Amino acid sequence: MKGFSLLKIGIFSVFIIFSAQIFADTPLSDSAITNEIKTKITEDPMLRHSNINVNVTTDHQVVNFSGVVNSESEASTLITLAQSTVDVKDVNTSNLTVKGSNQPLSDTYITAKVKGEFLKEKLFGDINISAWTIKVETNNAVVYLTGTSESKSQVENAVKLAQSISGVKQVKYRIKVMRDHTDNYEMTNN
Repeated sequence: MKGFSLLKIGIFSVFIIFSAQIFADTPLSDSAITNEIKTKITEDPMLRHSNINVNVTTDHQVVNFSGVVNSESEASTLITLAQSTVDVKDVNTSNLTVKGSNQPLSDTYITAKVKGEFLKEKLFGDINISAWTIKVETNNAVVYLTGTSESKSQVENAVKLAQSISGVKQVKYRIKVMRDHTDNYEMTNN
């Protein structure tokens, strides 16, 4: 009888562990992604005080922004917030414009998406973007990564994540790898 109870407990434990694993691997629904992004927008210090007129929807884990923002900085912040959200595959900005601007913002959007991907993957841990040691810029769909890094693998991950963003033609980097403050070297593909 005691052996049977232990068997039931063992089977139940395996069931609980297996169920938890299934639910842990289940991606967020489109509506959950949309709600999370809307929450991030209302909690962001810059965006919550802005008078932006933006609609957020999600379809098959692709976030769609439509509407008008006041500045390139607001657009960049929106995109970074969305791209950094778990389970977001891409951010569509084709219907997002900056008030009074006729300039294409594709480079700005690519930079924001790269930064969002770095945040989502915690490339630099939980530190603020302004404290990152690798800077991201985009010019004509070519992403430039510059600065310093703690390791070669961090540089490789940064390059890989940047290359994964739709619209990126090429990634160029010049990053100094800091090891023990004595054995430093530079990684570059310029």
